[in-house]
Amino acid sequence: MNTGHVSGEGRSPGEDEEKHLGVQAMMNKTTAITIATLAGLSVGAPYASAQGQWNRKVEAVRVLPTPGGPAGAFEVQPFFSVEALDILTETDLGTDLLLTGGSTNQQQYLFDILFEPPGPQPFGCNCPPPLKCLVLEGFAIGCVNDWLICDPPTPFNLMTGDVVEVLLRPTPGALPDSDSSDDSLSIAFNGDPIFWDRRVVDVSATPSPAGDSFFDIDVEIGVQANYDGPLNLAMELDVLVEGVLVQTVPVPQLDLPLLWNQCAGACGSPCVTQLDGSPVPGLCVLDNGDGVCKCEYSIITPIPAVPVDPGDEIVVILRPAPGALPELPGFPEENDEGSTRPGACPADFDGDGFVGAADLAQLLGAWNSANPIFDLNNDGFVGAPDLAFLLGSWGACFPV
Repeated sequence: MNTGHVSGEGRSPGEDEEKHLGVQAMMNKTTAITIATLAGLSVGAPYASAQGQWNRKVEAVRVLPTPGGPAGAFEVQPFFSVEALDILTETDLGTDLLLTGGSTNQQQYLFDILFEPPGPQPFGCNCPPPLKCLVLEGFAIGCVNDWLICDPPTPFNLMTGDVVEVLLRPTPGALPDSDSSDDSLSIAFNGDPIFWDRRVVDVSATPSPAGDSFFDIDVEIGVQANYDGPLNLAMELDVLVEGVLVQTVPVPQLDLPLLWNQCAGACGSPCVTQLDGSPVPGLCVLDNGDGVCKCEYSIITPIPAVPVDPGDEIVVILRPAPGALPELPGFPEENDEGSTRPGACPADFDGDGFVGAADLAQLLGAWNSANPIFDLNNDGFVGAPDLAFLLGSWGACFPV
């Protein structure tokens, strides 16, 4: 499915048009978020008629403490998607979003959303079938089938026990959904931030059996979340060698309920997370959302036989896959990237340009330990595989 992506800002009812931020102004705002495209996103049962199919769906909501704000001050941000298929005429999917939290917080946003069918149209997209022209707030965005949109964070004062709710409704004159089961979302706020985060933990490279000019890359990805409900956190890795993109690798999709518990121990201690109701071992790491240790689940993604000369820099960039939820503001962007530069000889511990008896003696001295210097296969343990790697590298190193 071909799709588009939008960072959106609705308007409160009654705003003057002069005060209403259109898409062009929106795109230049530092608060705008770039949202992942929605290829392959299932958004429920679309409304079907002779005019086509469409559906609005609440995807998720995040709640993070207001930076520098007082106790109880949070920023609430909903995410929703709209899909339109097989439309033959201009289709108004204007959306009224009502956001509430507790008994005193309420905010309403109106989104002017219009789809024009393929071919030449007044807004000038001239989309090839089956794509349609997306018009948001009066500006033609591009040729898409569906998209994900959100509003900038809304400040709310929340207490433990408050319920955060998102409700989607058609604006006056817009087409309704026949299935409204996915038009609302309620989340009980327990005092902890409601969030998700992905990050690159480590990137390592070892010579590949494919040949001297290839390395096998392992990328460790950490996933944190505090969200008692389904989340689509699928990811992709862009692999660059010396600044040139060589491939894009999908990461196993995480679209199951993810609930991360508070860590009982200190940061760095082991913990147990839940993935689809089953316990999964994790590690307590510092959460950038509230400065509290949270349990993090690690995913190892192998990328075999990447063409790399010894000494080349390998950079991997983590990003949401098409259809997945975007990264959230407030989390360091540099965590989405990792790099490694495979040395001429990982087993040349003394740096003399040769793998030999001195290096073997050092490895044997670290036997059965977790010393990362001598853990050549990155399994957390110095043992037989590391010895086999060293013996396979015996002799002069590759030129750098």
